[in-house]
Amino acid sequence: MAAMSPVSNDLDELRIRPADLSDAEQIAAMHVASLRETYAEIMPRDTVDRVDVATWTEIWVERLAERAKHGRHVEIADLDGAAAGFVYFGSSADNDVGDSSTGHIYSLYTSPHVVRRGIGSVLVRQALNTMSEMGFEDVTLWVVVGNAAAMAFYEHHGWTRDGARRTEMIALDDATGDGHPLETLRYRRKASTWER
Repeated sequence: MAAMSPVSNDLDELRIRPADLSDAEQIAAMHVASLRETYAEIMPRDTVDRVDVATWTEIWVERLAERAKHGRHVEIADLDGAAAGFVYFGSSADNDVGDSSTGHIYSLYTSPHVVRRGIGSVLVRQALNTMSEMGFEDVTLWVVVGNAAAMAFYEHHGWTRDGARRTEMIALDDATGDGHPLETLRYRRKASTWER
């Protein structure tokens, strides 16, 4: 896999690259901005308002430092010299997937100012292609019920619900697991190389 992947069309300046520890604050800022926008209609306002870039920077420093140990990857989309999105993926941690041939997308966020410009699609393609190269056959992800935009996005790109459903404690302000309970649905698709 190349360190930098150019993208054509109206995203000529978009570059996808592996994240490193120095990217933690940029990733956290994108993550927080996206969480605030995405969950404003789904979760209580006071919960969303507590989302904190400093706390999420610490979480992302830890995730970036530990990713190799857990078989995970973080790729960043740089547009015009600034981070515009990221995808966090690797082997699935779900107990019911059966074997090690299932990958998982843990997080996919783009900066709110570049939503609907195709950056999320490019990041999903990067994750699927990388996981296919790693030998994964299927890829899963979880979507919060009520996040209609995410459901439409994934369904447009060939993901289907696999029937799994669970309630997760979505912790927007810290990594303790304390948070707001939200119903989530699991989506699945093949990890085969995707050129779309």
